[in-house]
Amino acid sequence: MPSLRTLKISSVTVMTYKKILMACPNLNSFELSIFTSDQSEVDIQPHINLNRLIINVIDVIWPWNDHIFDNCLSCIPNLKKLDVYRSIFISKITNWLVEYDWLAPKISLYLSSLTNFYFFFKIIQSQTYIEPDVENILCEMKQTFLNVHNHQYQSRYLVYQ
Repeated sequence: MPSLRTLKISSVTVMTYKKILMACPNLNSFELSIFTSDQSEVDIQPHINLNRLIINVIDVIWPWNDHIFDNCLSCIPNLKKLDVYRSIFISKITNWLVEYDWLAPKISLYLSSLTNFYFFFKIIQSQTYIEPDVENILCEMKQTFLNVHNHQYQSRYLVYQ
């Protein structure tokens, strides 16, 4: 698969991610779905040609565990565009989310070439649960997102339902 340049795949483990990067040295764009509950420690050799990565986090475990992003981001130093899709149940939206770092430390540590970062935040509605302060918390979360990414690269925080 050395000539493969674009790949879209669902539900990979960290080990599968490593094998794909090793088998596809010319891979330029990679879209995948992954579980953050995969706590595998994997040493992945740098992949210098990957420019775009789209990660759809499948699980909705709360609180979030971002350890998987260390494995995924540490080996792609030339990445230019990163999109992350994450979901949360509306009942889990609390003030704690206002303090979330939005992957800024990991991006700063691993992705010095990044030019675009989009975070797509899906809220899963509940017919029985209504949190009166959700709108205020979402506004504060957006402000925190903008502050932590501080114009280092083009970044967008998008909420959808």
